[in-house]
Amino acid sequence: MRPDELPLSLFLVLEGSVRLLAKSPHSSEPLTLDKRGSGQLLGWVSLLRADPCEWVVASERTVCITFPASAFISTIKNSSQFRSSFSNLSS
Repeated sequence: MRPDELPLSLFLVLEGSVRLLAKSPHSSEPLTLDKRGSGQLLGWVSLLRADPCEWVVASERTVCITFPASAFISTIKNSSQFRSSFSNLSS
């Protein structure tokens, strides 16, 4: 996932691991904020903010299930229970 593009899909990591990145304030090199694995859902933060902010790369062979971003947004709009479950999550 790129920090300058809204994702077209959400990604649920099934196997492997990913790195959450940010730009280092002191160099042009990316800085690893965290490493996440199985069960991590990626893309929802950028979609809820309507502003791309997630920079994610696989750090090893990784298997994900993808979900269309449009389906996620539609469900957020139409289900208050689904929406509230995401509003209580920290990004």
